[in-house]
Amino acid sequence: MRHLILQEYLSGVKTARQLSEEHGIPMSTIHKMGQRWKAKNSCSFVSTPNPYPIMSRVTSEEASELLSENKALRRRLEEALLRLEGYEIMGDILQEEYGIDLLKKIRSRTVRRLKERHTGISLSFPCGLFGYARQAYYKHLRRNRESCPISFFWSRWATIGN
Repeated sequence: MRHLILQEYLSGVKTARQLSEEHGIPMSTIHKMGQRWKAKNSCSFVSTPNPYPIMSRVTSEEASELLSENKALRRRLEEALLRLEGYEIMGDILQEEYGIDLLKKIRSRTVRRLKERHTGISLSFPCGLFGYARQAYYKHLRRNRESCPISFFWSRWATIGN
């Protein structure tokens, strides 16, 4: 542990203050450790550790592939954000001109379809995307089932076989 602290301090990656706060060691102790090491080793050259050790194992070809993939992903993210902004603008227009709160009208169906398509996610995640509590989602389902003209049969069907 002390060796890593000393290495970070002598290489200039972190200051004595940063290391002191991070590890709870007084700054004076860190300074003394550095002085002792310099006195013992009398070598003015301290090898700087690679701050990105994984990059030393990546070839230039792999690095260029990663950069191009990163660029493509950033472009896709920008397109998705733009599409999202477009949908938000459409929702605002529907609200302003027609008085329709589109999000409120279809969010439970949207949550249900997202959950059906992405079975690995919890129900809380798609609900949270629309500022919708899971409890509100279930309440909406119950309310719609009760208002259904055949709600009597729904309740009977659910108890058959129990």
